[in-house]
Amino acid sequence: MTPPAPHQQNFLPWTCAPQARHAHQDTLATCSFLQAGLVLTLLLGLAIHPVQAQTTSFFVCVDASGRRITSDRPIPECANREQREMTSSGAVRRVIAPHLTPEERALADQQSEADAARKTRDLEQQRRDRALLSRYPSQTQHDAERQRQLALQLEGTAQLDRRSEELKLQEKDIRLELEFYKSNPAKAPTWLTRKLADNADQQQQHLQLVALQLDEKRRINQRFDEELARLKQLWAIHRPTPSR
Repeated sequence: MTPPAPHQQNFLPWTCAPQARHAHQDTLATCSFLQAGLVLTLLLGLAIHPVQAQTTSFFVCVDASGRRITSDRPIPECANREQREMTSSGAVRRVIAPHLTPEERALADQQSEADAARKTRDLEQQRRDRALLSRYPSQTQHDAERQRQLALQLEGTAQLDRRSEELKLQEKDIRLELEFYKSNPAKAPTWLTRKLADNADQQQQHLQLVALQLDEKRRINQRFDEELARLKQLWAIHRPTPSR
């Protein structure tokens, strides 16, 4: 078998034979150029291809007729429907919300405002519940506070009752003085008749104050009844668990 020629021994695409290195200056330059080109190509392939694999994605949606559509870009047929951008591995990269008509946008805005208002109310209710529990950890404290406020209201009612008796006594005295002019009321002094009219006005205003006091008593009891109903719920939730 004939041995290979010297310039063919140990020759690989990415190397140059030692004999070729010393054969000629042009041959050496050509080998260096080929080696550099091959190394650069390998490095670019390693660096670029994985990034491309990671960044590849596609879009998927189901149109109005139930047809599943896949595309390498956002799908116009599903502009008014939800679309998903998927990675090549099948993971969801993002969800594209449907484009809304002006009417749909107005409804969506109204719903957002309603949701925000409801959230605000819920937070406020939570704040009130915490304050209520902190003030009344048991029904004993709540009952005591109810009785205290009713006692204050009763004291105000008693003051109004005393004032009512005073006005009635004043009216009695004025009418006794007017008895002297019973036979001829036209001769009664103006100041005396005006005093009787003023007394009547004061008694009318006093009756209104008495009615307000009665309303206040009803409001106190109603408020404490509502608080107690809520507190019973909160106590049931936050009652400490008995230790075993």
